[in-house]
Amino acid sequence: MKNSEEVYKIGDVKPPLPIKPMPEAPWTLWGWFKKFGPALIVTSLGISGFEAMQAPLSGSTALLQISWIYTLGCTFAVLAAYEIARWTIATGEDIFQGFARLKPKHFWAIIWFLINTLMWVWPVWMGAAATNMARLLGVGDRIIWTIVGIWLVPILYALARYVYNLMEWIFKIVMVTTTIATLYAAIVIIGSFPSDTIEVLKGFFSFGVIPSGVSIAVLTGYLVQPGGGTINLYYSFYLREKGIGMNKYIGKVTGLFYSPEEVPETGFMFNAKDEKERKSFKNWMRYALFENILTLWLLSMFFTFVYILAGYSILWRAGIKLPSGEIPLGIAESLGKMVGPIGYSFFLFSVAFSLFDTQFGFYDAMAKVAADTLWYEWPSYARKKSYRFWYFLLLLIMVAISTPLIWLAQPYIMWLFLQVFLAASAAIYLPLIVYMNNKYLPEEIKPNKIISALLIIWGIVNLIFTILWISENVFKIKILS
Repeated sequence: MKNSEEVYKIGDVKPPLPIKPMPEAPWTLWGWFKKFGPALIVTSLGISGFEAMQAPLSGSTALLQISWIYTLGCTFAVLAAYEIARWTIATGEDIFQGFARLKPKHFWAIIWFLINTLMWVWPVWMGAAATNMARLLGVGDRIIWTIVGIWLVPILYALARYVYNLMEWIFKIVMVTTTIATLYAAIVIIGSFPSDTIEVLKGFFSFGVIPSGVSIAVLTGYLVQPGGGTINLYYSFYLREKGIGMNKYIGKVTGLFYSPEEVPETGFMFNAKDEKERKSFKNWMRYALFENILTLWLLSMFFTFVYILAGYSILWRAGIKLPSGEIPLGIAESLGKMVGPIGYSFFLFSVAFSLFDTQFGFYDAMAKVAADTLWYEWPSYARKKSYRFWYFLLLLIMVAISTPLIWLAQPYIMWLFLQVFLAASAAIYLPLIVYMNNKYLPEEIKPNKIISALLIIWGIVNLIFTILWISENVFKIKILS
């Protein structure tokens, strides 16, 4: 290890990491389940716009054979999460702090602050949730419900003992609710259209098949799922707040009615030469892989399969053509005819709930990235106040910026436009993660070379699709016939 007895030098432009013992990891499945949460939040954030709009739209137009791209996207999302976990578990720093350790000074912190804010400040998901709630309850309209939803976020965070604990509680309720609703829909649809089930499943394994009529924009939408863009990077925030690995030494963000916890200037490194500590680190990594396979891969695949099946069996079979934003409502109405008004209401509410929690999580992440940028890049100024102070101030600023954008937000159009930003950001951060983990972590805990190579390849694929998307949508160059 490149360290004295007290510190470990890491990165190009930041202070070294103090050495502390690696906290003991749980060694059983039950122990891992008790730590369950960070990957579930990322999964819940990711299961929203694509599943509610693009997936059933593909089903309603019988574009079943591109689902294999989603299978690849899920697999590479798990690999990326695994390497994000490597950095954060080993150092107690979120991945954005890691990026900020690279030259030139301040550059990467500012770049990721701008990218992250521009991606998610539009209240697209809250607007889509509001549309469904207005239809479901028959009270108010999209604007009113969006305003209520947006401003509910800082209020709930301010009242919480710990912001993360509130998030985890809400996201678990959302995932349970949406899973039950989706499972219910799956049972009804599979029972009514068993042959369609096989057709839809084939699409997830039809590797290399590109059906005619599909656009680069749609292919890119599949490529960057589940989550996409900086959503996958947020995993490091939730590992930190959950206290996984070296994150045990990092303070959490508390609500405004509780004392702020100390957030240190840097993370911490453990002694990777110590066999016991190294074994504990490896077990933390097994935990990270376990929860990501169980949620980010398995749940995402399940939800997407059901939504494509719903679009194919309910809409395409009946010849129903709807604008993408109306598709959840169309599916809910068809289910209502099959199983009654309770099924209709439950399904539509679950869609609205999942879209709400996505925007709910985005505001937290935007505030954290912004607070990180101030707290770690300009400490002489920022540390006159607590980290918690900057978090809530920036959260309010993000909410205030979002509010007037309600009148401009068009859920599907904005979602489709975002796909190129999601692909472009992945093309940047995947090689950065590989570089950081291979160059700066101790030799004993560096990543597997095959995984590193696969992530570099996936980054190149995202770059290629970014170029193709721009060529097709900006320069109007026809890529596919």
